[in-house]
This record gives sequence, C-alpha cells and structure tokens, in this order.
Amino acid sequence: MRRARVRRVRRRRVTAAREAAARNALPSSARPANARYSVQLSALNTMRQAEQFAQRYRAQGIDARVDGTVAPFRVRTGYFATRAQANARLAELKAKGYDGFVAELTP
Repeated sequence: MRRARVRRVRRRRVTAAREAAARNALPSSARPANARYSVQLSALNTMRQAEQFAQRYRAQGIDARVDGTVAPFRVRTGYFATRAQANARLAELKAKGYDGFVAELTP
C-alpha cells in the first residue's frame, strides 16, 4: 500500500515537472531557425531546482532558461548560430566567474 502511494506521488511530481516545462518552454518561433549552440550553465535533477537556478541567473542579468522536459533539466543561456559566437559568450561569463560549456542544440 505504501509503495503504491509513493509511486502515485512520484508520478504526480514527474507529471507536474513535465507540465511546468511545457508551460515554460519557449515557443518554436522564439528559437531562431539558425540556432545551433547554447551555453549550458548547469543541469539539475528536478524542474524546481532548475527554475530556481535560472531565476538566480536572471536576477544577476543573465538571460537564462530551462531546457528539457525530463531530468536532467538544463539551465542554458543564448542561442547562437556558430560555435565561435557561443564560445565568445562563454568567455564573457567565465570572466565574470561563471562556469559552463557550449552545448549543441538538438533539432
């Protein structure tokens, strides 16, 4: 009985996280057609944690978003057509003390 309740609670949390990701996802028109790269700042196990991190980055002036509908939820910034543009943004962020890497976006 307890296991069934735990499964239902977990299922609700996963469903809630997926629904939140869908609500917070950028419309396809918001992502430029030529965007191939982004700077990933972190990856977290829960949507809630990822949203909290993204909010902290936004409060510090970084245009952060959460990508993904299942764990890991990736906190990223920017859409770039070339890896060189993404590396330039990463260098700016590292100069300010942030860590991350360039991630290739999936179609």
